Amino acid sequence: MKLTGTMALALFALAVSTEAPLAQLNSCTTVVLHAIPGTNTSCTTSLNCTSVQPTTRIDGPSGPYTFYMYLKNYDIVNGVQVAFDWPKSWTFSFGLWNCQVGQIFAVVPSAPGPFTGSIVTAFNSITGGALEPIGQMIFNSLSPTGCLSIIESGYPFGNHVVDNMASPTHLQDENEGRVCVGADGWNTCDCRGATPAEAATWGLIKATYGR
Repeated sequence: MKLTGTMALALFALAVSTEAPLAQLNSCTTVVLHAIPGTNTSCTTSLNCTSVQPTTRIDGPSGPYTFYMYLKNYDIVNGVQVAFDWPKSWTFSFGLWNCQVGQIFAVVPSAPGPFTGSIVTAFNSITGGALEPIGQMIFNSLSPTGCLSIIESGYPFGNHVVDNMASPTHLQDENEGRVCVGADGWNTCDCRGATPAEAATWGLIKATYGR
């Protein structure tokens, strides 16, 4: 389900608390990226981060590929915001962001970059840290080099997850996955440490939007 206008701002509001500093929940949340050949519109794959690790390296790509985004190692999460970057020589087809119960979105990736590459989405609470799919992006073709990377979103408060109290936790760079043609992919099935983020307020988000 897509939101627009003021409804989108309401979803962004999930990223802030009204008074308290950012909670320590979700400080080890990881974003796992996984690639499979072909076009797959199902939220189910064989990935489990134990016997089946994410495919973060693609050699000699041919034809379409589907890239999955998962969350893992969280405490309780109701929403996530990250941005993607990829080579302009890759041919992006479409994305699907409906893998969680009650999932809605305000922004979805359409092109690489901090704004056009952002996914801003909320859903019913997930708890316990198990691998959970959020959505997928389908590319019709990949060039012989390059990566699908997570970069800092240009929307308020950058890359973060929010808990059931609308308290945000910033996502650490080392816990954000990457899939590459060739070397340099990054497996984030395991948390690599985290540090507390700064406090966020309604006043700051209003200032960001010039309200």
